[in-house]
Amino acid sequence: MPVEDDSFERIECALRDVFTVDALEALGCATVIDGVIAICLKRHTGHNDAQDVIRVRRRVARAIRAEGGRGLRRDEGAGSLRTFLVVFTREVALGYIRGAHYPHSSIADVLRAMTVDVDGAQEHLDGLDQLFTPTQKCVLRLRYGEGCDPAQAARILGVSVEEVRAVELQASRNLARQWRALRHAAAGSDTYGASA
Repeated sequence: MPVEDDSFERIECALRDVFTVDALEALGCATVIDGVIAICLKRHTGHNDAQDVIRVRRRVARAIRAEGGRGLRRDEGAGSLRTFLVVFTREVALGYIRGAHYPHSSIADVLRAMTVDVDGAQEHLDGLDQLFTPTQKCVLRLRYGEGCDPAQAARILGVSVEEVRAVELQASRNLARQWRALRHAAAGSDTYGASA
């Protein structure tokens, strides 16, 4: 029996309680939050799984209550509230995605997060997964997929900046080497196909 989803209502209720907005403004803000969640999930996981949406909504509602509106003065207006909620929701959603999805990332997922078109290369990319550690894939996603600087990536991973830089260098060199080999193999098969 499926669980009834009240996650959207939880967000609305948290917004009304913490920011003392009326029902219409809470609905508008909750809709903005839902849009940010959808964008983050699509961009960083490649899909909008209903269970992921519910989990992130619930995290956002809890985080709104936990934060209690810190960092935002009520007299700054609704536009400021929505701007705050976009940034806030993005951070909560990325926190969820990093914990739930990054450890299981494939190298194809990492490249997609870096906005590399990998269509048609899946069979070749599947073979690369064992060549990269989960930490390397995570560092590549944070640095190039999310645009984190080394200090931000280090904070997220709970390691030193030097370790992030070392892992990034090793992973980047490995990725470049594998990418060159893949392009060379593709060029060789094109040449072979053209002369046959």
